[in-house]
Amino acid sequence: MLIHAGVEGFIGQIMLIAPGSSCLRCFMPVMPRDNYSEGNPRPVLGVTAGMLGQLQAVEAIKCVLNIGEGLAGRMLFVDLLRMAFQQKAILRDPACPACGRKGKINELE
Repeated sequence: MLIHAGVEGFIGQIMLIAPGSSCLRCFMPVMPRDNYSEGNPRPVLGVTAGMLGQLQAVEAIKCVLNIGEGLAGRMLFVDLLRMAFQQKAILRDPACPACGRKGKINELE
């Protein structure tokens, strides 16, 4: 299992990638090109990274203890400027080159 989290400024996202669930490539099949991909750093706010790290720790504890509802198949978005939390279902793409039927990481299932 992988507990993904990303942070930029006051916003963040977290997702649990587990056997049989969707992966990051299902969420974003093509990586967008922007000025950050040219080597310019993204701004990271320490408290946002800390909060997402705490959420990752909670997901890990739930996985180890096999309790609660994990974020597999869902992405949680955190906006600390508005103190808003939103979830979005991430459907597994059967044709995904990473986790689909002929994907490269199927042997992990």
